[in-house]
Order: sequence, then structure tokens, then C-alpha cells
Amino acid sequence: MLTPENLAVISQKSGDLAAIASSLARVPAFMVTIGNSSTPISVVNSDGGRLAYFFLEYQDAEIFRRRLLQQQKQPIAAQVAALSLADVILAYTSEAALEAKENFVVVPTMQTVVSARKLLTAQGKTDEWLDSELSAASGLIPVFWIQELVTQTASGKQRKIMFFRETDALAMWQNISAAQGADQMPEEAPRVFVSDLQTVARHLQSTNKTDDFVFAPSTTALRVFARPDAAAAADQAAGPAPRPETSAEAAEEDVADAAFGMGGLDEVEEEEAGGF
Repeated sequence: MLTPENLAVISQKSGDLAAIASSLARVPAFMVTIGNSSTPISVVNSDGGRLAYFFLEYQDAEIFRRRLLQQQKQPIAAQVAALSLADVILAYTSEAALEAKENFVVVPTMQTVVSARKLLTAQGKTDEWLDSELSAASGLIPVFWIQELVTQTASGKQRKIMFFRETDALAMWQNISAAQGADQMPEEAPRVFVSDLQTVARHLQSTNKTDDFVFAPSTTALRVFARPDAAAAADQAAGPAPRPETSAEAAEEDVADAAFGMGGLDEVEEEEAGGF
């Protein structure tokens, strides 16, 4: 279960994303804010720092917001806002945030966890391995790719495309197949590889290949982000560092604890990677 305690442990891997922050500039991150604040809901960690929650899909953030409201005895104003995942990473890996012991966690979409587990099961991974390495409680963010899908820079360099949804990878494959004609593409269905964003970030940094990949945001997240109301929310959330404001800390902590007390985010609807 994704309890605040589990998420605090998971957040220790969030710093790994700093190596690929610039590649995540087009990926929306959704957060829930209270009142007129433009900062995300956060809770106090055991070390006295604060942990903020972000989501890759609007729907997940909206469900979280509704749970907050259901748990409140007094009416409160809570809304979903959006900004770039790159901005989140840069804000929370800054020197000021580190000194203040402020950290963040990106809550994975459960539908993508299910897709990743199905792929890994088909590739021979056991339930025991999956439960320890890629479960709803692991907090790891699945990413998918097809080896043949690449994009090319103006200088002619090829970059592999990483997706946050398996369906987006397959949709692009089908679109390219239709455009090129059946005689230009393999007849069999492509193999979809899966790993997690944190592991990919560490690998790219250690091999100095951070510029060899491009991350394609979820099409559902982009559709919401492009709506006028979502854009307004993004403008409201914009700022150099989405850090908690002292005046809102107590309210945010109570609200977040109540939401996770409902059983965590496990109920939110909706292989070894090899070959890097």
C-alpha cells in the first residue's frame, strides 16, 4: 500500500531523475493545492523534512483531491494544478530544497503498473519478483519502448523514444506502419520493453547517454494539460520552486494523512529492460 511511510522511502530515489530532468520538460506533472497556494500538498517526514506528492495523470490527482474533500469536516478549497515534471525535479533537487529537507515523489499510475507487470510476466518474471521490484507499493514509474521506434535530431542523431504508457508506444508503431505500408514494417507485433524511470535515469547517467533518449508524455496527460482550464492551473502553479508555504503546512498535513488513511492510492483507477 502506498502509505506516507512507503512514499517517504520511495522518494529517496527521486533525486536520480535530476540526470534526465531536461528530457522531461514536456512531461506534465499534476498536483493538488489548498486554498490560494500554488504549492503541492506535502507531509512531514520522520527526519523533519517535507514530502510533496505529484502525479503523471490528471485523473489520479483529481481522485486524490476528491478523497481529501471527503475526509474534511470543514469545507476547503482544493484544486488540481499542473506544471512540467522537469520543473518539479529541478526545484526539489536544488541546494535550497536539499538544505530544507524538502523532497518529492511521483506517484505511478496503477494502470501502467498493471501493463508493466503483464509484460514482465510474459517474459518469465515470477510473482515474487514482481511484488518486490514492480508493484503498486514500489513507487517505481514504468516506462515502455519499442527498439525500432526512434526519432532523429536535426544533426542526424537517432534517439530512442520512451513512453509512459504501453498503449502510446503501440499506437505510434501502428501509425508508422500504416504510413509506411505493410511491406516496410515487420508483420509480427513488436516487442515492448519495460523498465522504470528511476532505473533508466541511473543507467543513462552512468553511461553518459542522457541525450540518447526522448521521453514522450502520456497522450491522456497532454490532452488535459492542453485544455484552457488545465493551462490556467499550470499558470497558477508556475514558479521557480513549488515548495510548501509555512502558512499552509498544518492544513496540508492533516488533509494528506486523511486521504492516505482511506487505504492509500492503490485503488486509483483507471524484464529486465536489457538493450539500452
